[in-house]
This record gives sequence, structure tokens and C-alpha cells, in this order.
Amino acid sequence: MAGSGGGGSTATYAAVKAIFTKSCATGMCHDSASGHSNFKDGELYTTLTTALPTTTRQGCKGSTLVTPGDASSFLIKLVTGPGKSTCKNSGADAMISRMPNGCGTAPAPACLTAAEIKTLTDWVTANAPH
Repeated sequence: MAGSGGGGSTATYAAVKAIFTKSCATGMCHDSASGHSNFKDGELYTTLTTALPTTTRQGCKGSTLVTPGDASSFLIKLVTGPGKSTCKNSGADAMISRMPNGCGTAPAPACLTAAEIKTLTDWVTANAPH
């Protein structure tokens, strides 16, 4: 139900999951074969709200993407850009590019729309209800 509508009605876990399915869990970006956070398989809510595993090749090991109620959660920084965002990677600072990776430059995928970013932000600030 992620769309151009406004208000709290789009700030649901189902809407968030639809955004991740369309924009993140595609190709080899964030699936089980990527070595990055797996947004395609398993429980997306748990992946978003618990610390990232320290056993993968991804950056931001040990960081949490979403802190319910916190509009400055790392996920929001990642999708709003511009440029790179800082996270902790096993305790050290790391820089991660705006997501979807390289968005806005061909042939990279499109960046999230303003409505999609609003849905994510509204969901996080509403304490990320499951």
C-alpha cells in the first residue's frame, strides 16, 4: 500500500515491507546470496530492529537499522542521503552510500520516492509497529 497517499495510514509494517520488496530485496542487493542484510527471506521486522550480524561481509556489523520511535534511525539516514551515512562497524566508524546503492545514477536503481521515505519515517516514528 505504499503509494502517494499521505498521513498515518501508509505507516504500516505491510507498507514498509512492500517498499523493501520492491526496492531492496531485488536481484542480488539484499537477498540470502548477497552477504548483506537479507530483506528477502526470513522475518524482515527482526532484521530491521535487531543488531546486524557480525558474521557477514556487510558493513555496519552490530548496528541496528531501525530504533522504534527514533526519526534519526540509520535506515532513515540511508534512504534520505545525500552522500554517505556513518554507522558503527564492529565498533569502528564506517561510511555507507545512500540506498538503494548508487540510486539516482544510471544504471543504478531509482531512489525511494518522497512518499516512500515518508512512509518509512512515519512508521519508525510511530514506534515501528509490527
